[in-house]
Amino acid sequence: MHITPFTFNIRRQIYSIPGKSLKRDRPLQVLALGISRSGTESLRQALVELGYNDCHHGFRYITDPTEILPWVRLALARQEGNKSRLSAKHFDKVIGDCQAVTDTPSCGFAHEFLDAYPDAKVILNYREDLDAWYKSGYATVEQHYEFPSCLEKRLKAEGRGYLKWKVEDDWKPLCRFLEKPVQRRPFPNGNTPSDYEAKMFQGYSQSRANATRNLSIFTGVVIGTGALLVGLSLW
Repeated sequence: MHITPFTFNIRRQIYSIPGKSLKRDRPLQVLALGISRSGTESLRQALVELGYNDCHHGFRYITDPTEILPWVRLALARQEGNKSRLSAKHFDKVIGDCQAVTDTPSCGFAHEFLDAYPDAKVILNYREDLDAWYKSGYATVEQHYEFPSCLEKRLKAEGRGYLKWKVEDDWKPLCRFLEKPVQRRPFPNGNTPSDYEAKMFQGYSQSRANATRNLSIFTGVVIGTGALLVGLSLW
């Protein structure tokens, strides 16, 4: 869906969207840029277990309303081709407290993240079975992002090291790439379609309740202002 500053400002009034504005307090060390339903939640849990505090995932965007405003601003800048508003300083306003990122919305800004954080290690997480990925993705997310295979072309051209990884590869290649001790514990297994639906419901229920309340207030103000203007013109 095409976003415009005007329509966004109207929705911001209705949804009463607060804005997060962080400053980076720790280095961003890992960019996991695979699309949703490619082991992103399992990978997030694994990165946290390896000591990356914190690892941003789409669930935080869903459950934290203060993230909506900065991400929409970033989306508007990308839509307008305004690279000056897609720097590390701008991304840090929403992920400044994270040492790693995975899942959406981050993977939707893959190229911008590569430009903004040239020293971060890059993981291209993927699923080998595309049919299984499609079924999983169709059941949970509506918007698809750039596939890791497309990002590989850029990374090979630039000579930037990266790890192409899938959940079945387990701990060893991931830990060696990140220069961490190889873990012997079972690899995390999270975010089934039912988990996804439950978290989505939790996040959107509160947003809908707030929107209904704010829409009533917004409509009342508009009607009241209109009535006042009509009264003044008649007077």
